[in-house]
Amino acid sequence: MNSFPPTVFIIEQWLRRKGFSAVGLYSHMKPNERNGLVDSFNSGEPFQNNPSPDIIIGTPQLLGTEYTCVRARYLIILRP
Repeated sequence: MNSFPPTVFIIEQWLRRKGFSAVGLYSHMKPNERNGLVDSFNSGEPFQNNPSPDIIIGTPQLLGTEYTCVRARYLIILRP
């Protein structure tokens, strides 16, 4: 585990405690779960009985390719 997954987790939990619908994307997730969360984020439709996330947190390695986030207003990239 590198230094980013704990950072993603901490930010995800902090945002949730502040009342935001936030979700972290992690490498241990199955690709169809990550894809489903991004699709839910883009469409505003629920995913697996959970509301669409308003915020997605992830690393450049996971979100840097193959994803287009059309609802994004802000982007935060964590790099060393």
